[in-house]
Amino acid sequence: MSSSLFQMDTEASDLLNDLQVRLNNVLDDLSSTFGNSFQSRITDCMRQMASLLYQIKGPLNENTKNQVEANSDNMLRPLMNFLDAQLTLFATVCEKTVLKRVLKELWRIVMTSLEKNIVLPQGNDTFVSLMLVSVTRQVSIQM
Repeated sequence: MSSSLFQMDTEASDLLNDLQVRLNNVLDDLSSTFGNSFQSRITDCMRQMASLLYQIKGPLNENTKNQVEANSDNMLRPLMNFLDAQLTLFATVCEKTVLKRVLKELWRIVMTSLEKNIVLPQGNDTFVSLMLVSVTRQVSIQM
């Protein structure tokens, strides 16, 4: 058999390529919509994490190393519990291609939320403002 028997018609090949591109775009849009449905829950987890983080005090040294590790684990717990439950479900019900897109979208949302709520909180965010006032008071009392 010659290789020409296995070559696809140019028109059919172009049509299939176009359909593949459209399918990928639709999957990306659906993954984004699906991921965004978790935005408020992820934001809640980040706020809980920020609250726990602001409660951690003191310098890191050999005497406090174990306590810092325990505090770090405790601080991550709200997000990790949420993600563990969701990712286990997604891994069970999603096809691999869809799962990769959903995970990518969730990762983007988690990183954006982490940045907005913990790393670079907005000055106009009431929760963060209250936490900063609390920390400032504690520092001024200790001085």
